[in-house]
Amino acid sequence: MGLGALIVLLLPFLFIRTASSQLRVMTDPSSQALLGAEVRLRCHFEVGGPVALRSLRVTWYLLDGRMAQYNDGRSWAQLGPSLAEKELEKGDASLTLARVMVTDGGLYTCAVGYGAQQQQGSTSLRVLAPPSISIPQRAAVAGAITTLLCHVGGFYPEALDVAWLRDGQVLNGSTRSSPQRNPDGTFSLTLTYTFTPDLRDAGTIFACRARHAALGQPLHEEVPFAVHLHGFYPRGIHRIEWSQDGKGWERSEPSDISPNPDGTFTVTSVWRVPSRRLTGLLRPPALSDISQPESVPVGSRVTLSCCISEHFPAELRVAWLRKGKGEAPAVPLADSDDYRIQPGTAVQAPDGKSFQQETRLIFTPSVQRDQGAQYICRVQHVALEQAMEKRSTGLQVT
Repeated sequence: MGLGALIVLLLPFLFIRTASSQLRVMTDPSSQALLGAEVRLRCHFEVGGPVALRSLRVTWYLLDGRMAQYNDGRSWAQLGPSLAEKELEKGDASLTLARVMVTDGGLYTCAVGYGAQQQQGSTSLRVLAPPSISIPQRAAVAGAITTLLCHVGGFYPEALDVAWLRDGQVLNGSTRSSPQRNPDGTFSLTLTYTFTPDLRDAGTIFACRARHAALGQPLHEEVPFAVHLHGFYPRGIHRIEWSQDGKGWERSEPSDISPNPDGTFTVTSVWRVPSRRLTGLLRPPALSDISQPESVPVGSRVTLSCCISEHFPAELRVAWLRKGKGEAPAVPLADSDDYRIQPGTAVQAPDGKSFQQETRLIFTPSVQRDQGAQYICRVQHVALEQAMEKRSTGLQVT
């Protein structure tokens, strides 16, 4: 056999080796999710061409435990989510957890095998559960020892800053119980403040404040005010009205009227001070697909838009980027005569617990610059450990 024939025979083997060595696996360094929510752990892979499922193997691990697997055309998963062939053909081996539990937190590994090649990536999932505050009703009498209790429950992780406030100022001398583990893995504790009120405390607002990683801003709960009407006769009281700074807030029919030994009556009316600010749980934004026309005539202005919703608090940063066909990486765009960037204004969502806004990019495309180009909407928010983004399809300029 001549040397020329030997080279020809070796060429197919060299080609196969080069193609199989192109396996790449990409994962996010970390993710976070609220307890009970759905989370998608991203894992994408490239094989240098179309994916042949018969050559593909995917296994997800949580620490050393196997969570899901795809091998030889069969998919297996522990307690729910499986790996879909339709997504695997696109190079997407992401794992979705439908209802996150505390025990789901930890280090995940996405191991991908393709032919003789094996690559893996890791991502850390942080589970968060926001606290709730409950303050039992307490009647305060001048000169008598009074104990205020603040029950904080359902939070995870354990780290929590909680304090009693008097007219917005932190009170010293509170007693904090040791955190107790709940059946679902979250924690609860009680903060106690004992004092002897006097007449100077009339009109004072006591509040319990909690700070936690799952909250967008501190959570406040104010002590309910109570008034006791004692020794009146006859029994009938038409209504009790509460007001603040001369403004009426609440009217209620009296309840729980109790008789006294002397034949008179006693009634208690309770009022919780309305919140003066919007508070809420830390919520990451959701991005819609970028709205764009199927094609754009040369010389015509085009508007790309992306809707941002479900986030709290309202503050976020929006950026638009351009990635030319065959170019890498994407280039950030600045607001200019060529590109008009409208970040949008956050407005409160109908649920009253989150915000939404729409951002737009307006420009006049050209065939040379924009044919097949992708435009990217990138958003940064306090609830995100890294920016999230949506990409347009390749622009068609006609």
